[in-house]
Amino acid sequence: MTTDFKPYLMNNTNLKIKIERELTLYFEAMKMERKASKKNMALNLSEYQIYRHFSVGGNLIVGICNILISNNVSHEMQCTQLYDMTFESFNKIEYMYNDLASFEKDIKEKSTSNLIIVLKHERQYDKWQDAIDEAVQMLKEELKSFEILAMLISFDDGCVRLADMLRRIVQCIFDQSYHSTRYSFNSHFVIGNIVDSQISSASTTPSTSNKGHCNI
Repeated sequence: MTTDFKPYLMNNTNLKIKIERELTLYFEAMKMERKASKKNMALNLSEYQIYRHFSVGGNLIVGICNILISNNVSHEMQCTQLYDMTFESFNKIEYMYNDLASFEKDIKEKSTSNLIIVLKHERQYDKWQDAIDEAVQMLKEELKSFEILAMLISFDDGCVRLADMLRRIVQCIFDQSYHSTRYSFNSHFVIGNIVDSQISSASTTPSTSNKGHCNI
């Protein structure tokens, strides 16, 4: 990536520094998440949301896409609360899609870096279904917030293309998360030794089985 994007960064020191910082934050957040997973320790919700904001890599993706479409947002606009809130919402959607799609994979790999796993531990839910329902509701609310922020930020001419790009990336993230072979996403899977769970808004009835059936 360094070689491919070197021509774009050669004459833009500020952009080069920004991309380097995003890469550093990404790798530091990844190390913290992996450290927690190795200890089989679930992060609390506030910690997870901070680390995941950087480990999901959204800011890096947007930075690179901005280079490719030659989109420049003014420094003044980048310093506004609206700009920060828009990116925070964008990153939340990205990791929520990712975590819902990778839930089965993370359970099998005994990873603790997943919003559903964090919520179950944080809220002390007896059933996975409760954590799943909360994660789904969080995603629905965040999608609404993001659309409001995307419309607001479009008042700035330099952010019109940015808002459109963020919407397109959100769609790409959805497609990548649910259709790529990375997670081998299935609409139905079984998890041993847990109660029945479904990643949907539908309620489930208690099960006496020692296996959990997850329908997405």
